Amino acid sequence: AGSGWQPALLAPTELLARQHAATAQRLLAPLNVGVELLVGSLSAPERRRVRAAAESGAASLLIGTHALFAEATQFSALGLVVVDEQHRFGVEERSQLTAKGEGEPHLLLMTATPIPRTIAQLLYADVASSELRALPAGRQPIRTAIRRSSDLEKLWAFVGAEAAAGRGTFVVVPRIGDEDPGEEPIGELVGEALERAGEAGVEEEAKLLAVALPKLRIGVVHGRQRAELRAQNMAAFATGELDVLVGTTVVEVGVDVPRASVMVVLSADRFGLATLHQLRGRVGRGGSEGWCVLVSDSEDEVAAARLQAIESTRDGFLLAERDVELRGEGDVLGTEQSGLPPLRIAALSRAEDRALAVLARADAEELLDSIGRPRAAAPPPIESYLRGWPTDILVGTK
Repeated sequence: AGSGWQPALLAPTELLARQHAATAQRLLAPLNVGVELLVGSLSAPERRRVRAAAESGAASLLIGTHALFAEATQFSALGLVVVDEQHRFGVEERSQLTAKGEGEPHLLLMTATPIPRTIAQLLYADVASSELRALPAGRQPIRTAIRRSSDLEKLWAFVGAEAAAGRGTFVVVPRIGDEDPGEEPIGELVGEALERAGEAGVEEEAKLLAVALPKLRIGVVHGRQRAELRAQNMAAFATGELDVLVGTTVVEVGVDVPRASVMVVLSADRFGLATLHQLRGRVGRGGSEGWCVLVSDSEDEVAAARLQAIESTRDGFLLAERDVELRGEGDVLGTEQSGLPPLRIAALSRAEDRALAVLARADAEELLDSIGRPRAAAPPPIESYLRGWPTDILVGTK
């Protein structure tokens, strides 16, 4: 911003975007850097004002959600795009935003769980990477366990004990549920609450939990709620007015509740590795040990492999490599972020081929150094071959 260029920060949820905006405004205000927030819940006049500020250059930093992709959102001099929680966006979405800049804006991708295509880009030296290995100050280790629905009675007893100690529990289910929660009667028996766990939508799951945990205060959050109600319930959980918060993956990012010690994921086999790792990171952020309990009765081998991977390590990059093995690396020259690549002579889903890719990258760097050409350029024979490729995938350095 000090050089006359505008950074843009893209976040997957309004909650996270608002948190980033509040932090940026606090840190950058003394430097007279104008920070604006653009999210869908703004009134039409406010959106027009923010967009006018971005287009005129009055907004030095624009932070937002998918509203940044809109054709009406333009920049005076976009020079840097920062994508937080990169795994929540597609290739074409990210390209939509960088295309709003003159030339090729710098691109910084941030994630705790790289998707398979990103791992492939790292191995092919398409992007550079930095890792923050140390946990933030005060962060406690998180223990992960896989359980079946037959263990739920003991699990809910543990949740009750945590609530008695002043600690909170997230319960995440795979879907919101289209049915009107008032139309279908909820059984009064605890047995039903245990048997149906994970099958219900958010609202119904909360009612079932109220049967299993009658003394606890239970709240609900999901993407179809009004933003004000969602924020209100999140705040109540953060302050201890609620003991349990039942939700969807809306709690996956941008949620910082130090008092939360337990994450229960029902039907955990229906979630991907990146999502499970992100959900696990919502607990253990205070002074207490965190627990992540993955509940699944699935007999699917691939789903079981995902859950075992989560249970065995807390390293996001190791999980990403395991994800590559399970799903394939996608297409680094296209938009597929997982799946089998067009290349048939090797596959990054095999550990030996990943090791070979690292050696090939080292040889390529040595070749470029030996002929005295910049790393962003290629030797003439390769350069002529690359001319037939789409220009938007030829990533260089400024």
